[in-house]
Amino acid sequence: MRACIYVRLSVLRERDPSLSPVSQEEACRQYAESQGWEVVRVIEDLDQSAYRHGERLNRPGLQEAIQMCTSGEADVILSKRPDRFARSAADGIELSQMPGVRLATPGSGLIGASAFEQFQSGLGFLLSELESAQLAERQIDSIDKRRREGRRTTDIPYGFRFYRGDDNGAYLEADPDQKPIVVEAARRMVEGESANAIARDLNKRSVPTRRGHGNWTATTVKRILRNPLVCHGWSMHNGALVRDDDGNPLVIMQPLLRPSVVSKLSQMSWFTPTRGERVTPGRKHKYPL
Repeated sequence: MRACIYVRLSVLRERDPSLSPVSQEEACRQYAESQGWEVVRVIEDLDQSAYRHGERLNRPGLQEAIQMCTSGEADVILSKRPDRFARSAADGIELSQMPGVRLATPGSGLIGASAFEQFQSGLGFLLSELESAQLAERQIDSIDKRRREGRRTTDIPYGFRFYRGDDNGAYLEADPDQKPIVVEAARRMVEGESANAIARDLNKRSVPTRRGHGNWTATTVKRILRNPLVCHGWSMHNGALVRDDDGNPLVIMQPLLRPSVVSKLSQMSWFTPTRGERVTPGRKHKYPL
């Protein structure tokens, strides 16, 4: 039997050495040798999730492996574990039932070769889905806990920097170089100057942006000045305010702007983002152009 080895890694970091690409390939080669199978190809999907952004089964490497089976170049797709094929039970079952496609893992052998094995493989994919759901829950709980403790969990907003606490955790504090820029921009906006004029002036003065490169724009200035952390010291996650047990916005630090300045800024038309500007963090805008 001719086997195509399929290797997948969600993120190009080897936190779990047993899932490194080398480890996955080695385990598959050892199993293929024990079964007398010929390895005709090794295909990788690196930095490819099996569960997010609509990728699912549409990963380039997996599609290539499927094509090898359907064209007769390979008889089976061999991967180290069922969750390398799919993180969803529905996706795993759909893949295992594709005409001409046979799957195998060292722990389960051929997947779906008999009625019992189909049932067994379904359980394997269900366990993979459960593992993904539990991992997501742990990540959410961890982020929520760190947020409540005032720790940094995302990119550092302009006007802040992080420092290491006694517990070695990353915490936010006002950046002594960037805070005056934020205060200045807020004062000039309150005095009636436009965001475009402020951005042009910051560029003329070669004031570094948050990333240290690129140009200031009116949108950047407005986004900084309406950041809840800048205005109120409120923490946010995934575009929503983090709240305490009483439902109030969670204050994790001293804001950069005085309440009187924030009150005047909040009365300006640009302070509340329009529908087109509300983009979930980490997700591209639906209409990027």
